[in-house]
Amino acid sequence: MEVVYLEYPENYILPSDINSCVLALGFFDGVHVGHKEILNMTKKIATVKKLDFSVMTFHPHPSQIVNKNKKNRINHYLTPLSVKKEILQDMGVDKLYIINFNLPFSKLSYKEFMNIFISGVNAKHVVAGFDFKYGYRGLGNMKQLAADGKGEFEVTTVSKVEQHYQKISSTLIRQLLSTGQVHKIRNYLGNDYKIMGKIRELITVTNNHHQSDLLILSIKEEYLMPVTGIYKIEADIGHQRYIGVCTIPFKSENGYLEVLLNDRIKRNDTLDENIKIIWKEQIETVRVSI
Repeated sequence: MEVVYLEYPENYILPSDINSCVLALGFFDGVHVGHKEILNMTKKIATVKKLDFSVMTFHPHPSQIVNKNKKNRINHYLTPLSVKKEILQDMGVDKLYIINFNLPFSKLSYKEFMNIFISGVNAKHVVAGFDFKYGYRGLGNMKQLAADGKGEFEVTTVSKVEQHYQKISSTLIRQLLSTGQVHKIRNYLGNDYKIMGKIRELITVTNNHHQSDLLILSIKEEYLMPVTGIYKIEADIGHQRYIGVCTIPFKSENGYLEVLLNDRIKRNDTLDENIKIIWKEQIETVRVSI
């Protein structure tokens, strides 16, 4: 997968002989079941038309630029950009365009966005969700895109995807994390919620003659974490999977987690090794005394 970083107004002009493509548009945080409908549709059309399967996304989240109220800004992600890139590559994307969502870009009109970026990547067919908005103040929508693109590119709008009578969205998944309902996330994400980290310290704990390992992990700060509580988790280290618990305290040091495994790790050289934490369910909440 080729990754192309674009920034307006400094670095956004692409070669005129760029390959024609079918283009998926969206932020795609979490790459959940609804997003995969869009991406799979894009791939299918690209295969039929024998064009490149391309994706255009944005970073950071638009709310960081356009929301004046800091409380409404999204600073943490279900899938940090590096993780999102890996997922899209695994889905067979040929080319990924990442636009730096800065203040000048946020002020582009919907027609300027179309002319500069959609036409700029030589899109012959554009696919996005029914609620995709673009351009200054989100004044552009899928109906507008279809009207403006006549004669240049086709447009496919993917309908709302629901599960349990709820629209599948990154917002819904965020709400589940904020209330500790991690066991429900797989219904909307398509799999359990996962985060990646590194093992920074390992302490062997003995309890009733049984030994297990307590791990101190460093976690990418971009990840959105579940609410405070005690969680049943699974941990992938190398090719081994372990069961354990993770406690997220009310006040924790940013970027660090403690995980207690049920058993000892089968290897000794685990410091600085990658670890994947898979959130299964909340065991209990953590009460805060005032």
